[in-house]
Formats: sequence, C-alpha cells, structure tokens
Amino acid sequence: FCGMDIFWLSPQPYVPATRFETQSECPRICVDVLVRHKESGKMVRIYNVHLDHIESPAKAKGMKVVLDKIAEDQKKIPAEIILLGDFNEEPTGLAITYIKENTELKLVEATAEIPGTWHEFGNLNPGLKIDYIFVSDNVKVENSFANFTAMPVSVLFPTMN
Repeated sequence: FCGMDIFWLSPQPYVPATRFETQSECPRICVDVLVRHKESGKMVRIYNVHLDHIESPAKAKGMKVVLDKIAEDQKKIPAEIILLGDFNEEPTGLAITYIKENTELKLVEATAEIPGTWHEFGNLNPGLKIDYIFVSDNVKVENSFANFTAMPVSVLFPTMN
C-alpha cells in the first residue's frame, strides 16, 4: 500500500459532500489507492467510482472529474490503471464514451464480455450493463465474469509484466 485519496465528483472535488447542480441529491465520490504489485514491482492505481443514478449530464461530468484526476496522478507517479465501479451508465452513454475516446490514458474495457449487470436487487436484467472495469491497455486480463447472485463484476489478472 502506497497511498489513498478520496474525492467528490463535483466542481469542488475536495469539498466534502459537494455535487453537480444537475445531479440527484446524492453526493458521489471516487476512492483511489496506489499499490505496488508484489511480483513485478509495478505501481498500480485503482479508482473505484459510483456515478449518479439519475442524471446523464452528472454522470458525464463526474467521469470527466475522474479522468482529469487520473491524468493528473499519472504525471506525478506513472502507474498501471484500473478504473472500476458502478457507473450507472449503459455502454453507449457519454461517461463510457469519454473513457473509450481518451487517447491519453488508453483504457480498455476488461468486462466487455459481460452482457449485463443491472439487477434491481435480485431481478437480473441481462441486457442492461451499468458496472465496468477498465484497465491500462498494456494490462493483461485473464478472464472476466459476473457473479449473478450478488452482482459483483470481477476480472482476474494473471501477472503485471
């Protein structure tokens, strides 16, 4: 473990409980941790985000805050990136598009094979995907799966060469 940060998805990321005017009443955060991979010695930064569940503009703005933070962190301490969480956004949504079109960070979806993750607390809708894991384009993913009992999305990383 090398470090941790928590920031709000808002115009003032370091002012607790802040949010965008165009989002639900729920303030949203991102937690990031910096760790060193034991076997390879590589630095890995993991960002766990939970985007707004109602307003698409807030999801897009929140993701912009996250991507800007990742770019800023990469300038300080370059690391492999894992961006994951409940994005509350379908694959064609603007927040997902921002990630896929970001040529600076070059993140790829590690959960592309998983068709749906939304479950409304037990009633799986296999056609609706809102949970994702994105990784640096040079990180190898062994496989990905969703546990449809509790709905976590998982990815196995064989090594960090």
